[in-house]
Amino acid sequence: MSVKKNGRTPVYPSKTGMNLAMRDRKTKANPVFVVVSVILVAAIAVLFSQFAVVRPMAQVMQAKRTAQEAEQQLAMLEEHNADYEEIRHQYGVYANRGFTDDELARVDRLDVLELVENELMRAATVRSLAVTGNEVSTTLSDISLNRLSTLYLDLTENALVDSVTVTAVDGQGSVSDDANTTASIIIKLTTKGADGE
Repeated sequence: MSVKKNGRTPVYPSKTGMNLAMRDRKTKANPVFVVVSVILVAAIAVLFSQFAVVRPMAQVMQAKRTAQEAEQQLAMLEEHNADYEEIRHQYGVYANRGFTDDELARVDRLDVLELVENELMRAATVRSLAVTGNEVSTTLSDISLNRLSTLYLDLTENALVDSVTVTAVDGQGSVSDDANTTASIIIKLTTKGADGE
């Protein structure tokens, strides 16, 4: 419905341009809030990358460096010890006066003699004694079965002895525990180095 004014045609309002300086009536975000939010997100991203990426990567790199240093040190030591067997052999010729490894592994004969004197000769009469390598074979006489049993236990508890075997017992017709008998015993001695020597 247009209203005629002074007999003329009706006049309608018209807008031919847009005023860009005019404020939009929509709610805008507060610039301070936006800046603080961006800084907060950036700080969280930096902290996450520091703890979840950078530090574990640094620890992995440090572990790799330590492993490489250990490998280099091992290679250097292996190279340094490459001729160990030859040097040990040359040293053994002079220091061990040409003993073989088997001879060096034997128990000291003075220790074997002390074992015979302290254990066997105190228990009975030693009829025969043979020491071969780390094995002592002996024949004892004038020993009772009770004393033979005690001797066996004493020998097995001795640090020089690995094992004891009573191979023959001759009761000379008497079965009594107190009757004198003859016994053959084999004593295997411990090998040097077997117990950490």
